[in-house]
Amino acid sequence: MTKVTIESAEYGRCEITHQLSGETILTDLPSVYGGEARSFSSTDLVAAAVGSCIMSSMEPVIDRENLNAKQFEIEVEKRVSQSPRMISDLIIKINCPRVLSEKSLNKIKRAAETCPVKRSLSNDINISLNFNLVN
Repeated sequence: MTKVTIESAEYGRCEITHQLSGETILTDLPSVYGGEARSFSSTDLVAAAVGSCIMSSMEPVIDRENLNAKQFEIEVEKRVSQSPRMISDLIIKINCPRVLSEKSLNKIKRAAETCPVKRSLSNDINISLNFNLVN
C-alpha cells in the first residue's frame, strides 16, 4: 500500500508527499483558474502518470528484447473539455527506435496496453496510443 499526503502550500499550490520516500511534488493551478502555472496542475499529473506508467510497463519487454529504454520517449498531449470540465483526451505518442523489429514492436505495444493507470481511467476519456519509429 502506498500513501501520499497533500497539503496546501499557498493559494492554488499543493505539496504532495510520498510517505515512503519523503519525495515531494508541488502543483499549481493553471492560470485560467487564478493560479500562476508554475508547476504541474492536477490534470498534468494524470497525463504524466499515464505516460510514466506506460514506460514502466514497456521497460521489462524492452529489456528482454535487448533494447535500450533510453531510445524510447513518450509524449502525452492532454486536452480538457469545458463542459463538463474534465480531461477529455490523452494523445500518447510513443517514439521508438527505427531498428525495432515488427515482432518486438508488437510485444511492446501489448505491454503498453497493460498500464494500470490507463486501465483505471474512465472510459469517458479518449486515450490514443500512437507508435512512431524514429532515428
